[in-house]
Amino acid sequence: MTFALVDQSRALRRTATTTLLMVAAVATLVLAALGLPGPIVDLMLERDSRAQADILRNRIVGQLGQGAATFHAAAVTPADAALLSGIPRGSEVYRLNLIAADGLVFWSSRPEDLGGHHGTDDAGAELTGGQTSYEIGSTRATEVDDLRLHSQATDRRAERMVAEIDVPVMVNGGYVGLIEMFIDLTDERAVFVGRVQAVIAAISGLAVIVGGSVMAFLARAGRRRLHDLRDRTDQERGLLADQLRMAPEVRLLGELNEPLQSSRSLDELFEMVARFMTHLLPGCEGSVYVYSNSRGVLDGCASWNGGSHKAHIHPEECCGLRRGRTYVFGDSDVDFTSNHAEPHDGQPYICFPILAHGETVGLVHLRARNDATAAEFRAGRKLAQMSAEQISLAIANVRMRDQLQDQSTR
Repeated sequence: MTFALVDQSRALRRTATTTLLMVAAVATLVLAALGLPGPIVDLMLERDSRAQADILRNRIVGQLGQGAATFHAAAVTPADAALLSGIPRGSEVYRLNLIAADGLVFWSSRPEDLGGHHGTDDAGAELTGGQTSYEIGSTRATEVDDLRLHSQATDRRAERMVAEIDVPVMVNGGYVGLIEMFIDLTDERAVFVGRVQAVIAAISGLAVIVGGSVMAFLARAGRRRLHDLRDRTDQERGLLADQLRMAPEVRLLGELNEPLQSSRSLDELFEMVARFMTHLLPGCEGSVYVYSNSRGVLDGCASWNGGSHKAHIHPEECCGLRRGRTYVFGDSDVDFTSNHAEPHDGQPYICFPILAHGETVGLVHLRARNDATAAEFRAGRKLAQMSAEQISLAIANVRMRDQLQDQSTR
């Protein structure tokens, strides 16, 4: 059991170490996650910006006087120009260009860009195939047109996060041009990053709390298991100590067995019982009773250690015989004294019915001596039970021998 206790302690230490490593891993992941909001937010913004750009492309093409044919003609009407001019002032787009299929910028919210060329190589196969192009990068605030209309920032020396989105215009699956949009995502990105960080911080805090709770639970369960194991160890040590303490008495009881079994008469048997019980249970005074041939009464046969026995007692006078099992006086708050134990001075006693071959043959009565404590008396109960069993077998053997001898004589 000592080795088991050591193994259990090692297991608890390993569990605690593993839990600490888990908490450390969670903390490391938390710190790593705090650096992830930027890429995560950029992916979210790209998806939303692409969707908004597609919607704005459809609105622009749908409201142009000639629709998609405007890109074939590479020219806009005054009404179209007025419509397009209002887009940078009423949306997130701060810069807008309409580009023909050959790359000519035929309308722009920046007059200086009008007539410029958006190279076909820049458009690439993705655009001509109908796929939107998206790029995000840093630029100076001075490059953002009408900054106050698109942001709360006032420092024109600061860097801004700007997305360039090229949305192709397709007619019957053919590429006819594209709409180039520039969107300042700086403020929106900062808000998203803050929200994602708050969510990650909340999840991380919850993970730390759960990890700490699991660690506390494991530690508490481990301490409880260790405590239970120590209790069992103490109990087994106590049992081992009791066995070692009883070893001399058990050896003496073994020495008693052979003389008892070889007794030639009951008188000789009870003389041996009195002599051995004096040494076997020095803290107890006792007596032994055996049923008479008529079985109406029990005859007193022997006493030891200052005890006395009555010549005859009736079975009804003993609580143990009435119940058919061992009766202990002094174990409960309310006890009943057997008549054969009177006069009684309050000392604890035990009545062991003697059984042999399934039949009650007598009674062993043990009483604590005046100089013995109740704890000492209770400690000898198991040994007294073993002694009563040996006595019962010896009585049965002597009686069977007498009966056989009587039958052979007759």
